[in-house]
Amino acid sequence: LHTIQTRLRATLTLLCEPFVYGTAETIENYLNDPGFEFDSGTPFVDWTVNNGTRSTDSTSPPEGSVWGKVTANASAAQIDITQTQTMVAGNHVFTIKYKINGDQSYEAYISDAGGTTTLALTADDTERTATVTRDSGANTSITVGVRTTGSVTDSDDIILLDKGYLGDGTTAP
Repeated sequence: LHTIQTRLRATLTLLCEPFVYGTAETIENYLNDPGFEFDSGTPFVDWTVNNGTRSTDSTSPPEGSVWGKVTANASAAQIDITQTQTMVAGNHVFTIKYKINGDQSYEAYISDAGGTTTLALTADDTERTATVTRDSGANTSITVGVRTTGSVTDSDDIILLDKGYLGDGTTAP
């Protein structure tokens, strides 16, 4: 095979439908590592994991090559997988794919200085999507995550997470 390298000087214009000509939409995901992948040899280093052991699971992730996996520590403390971001004031939406195999109660949440909004999660080893919205008012430090609602008494609970999104507004893309 012989390859010829060609360089073109051109302007590329992309038109997106169904937007009106000349309009654009920007969708920004404020989460670092929303796919829970490896970073410098450590699984999902941009997320804080309390009272659990982080690893990955390559069994049928919804996106990318792995799920982020958290296995409960055998302790009497709450499992919490979180990330905090600085955002503009107003409405925020957090969505995440999850799969939980365990006997504890779990919730996804958005938290700020004014309070917390939660959504109960189903722990039946089935892939699901959770979406939580919150009007944070003037608060700009936003924490999102998945956690147990109480203490963990054994180490058999497994949480798989992938495809996280944190954005402005009330609906996820």
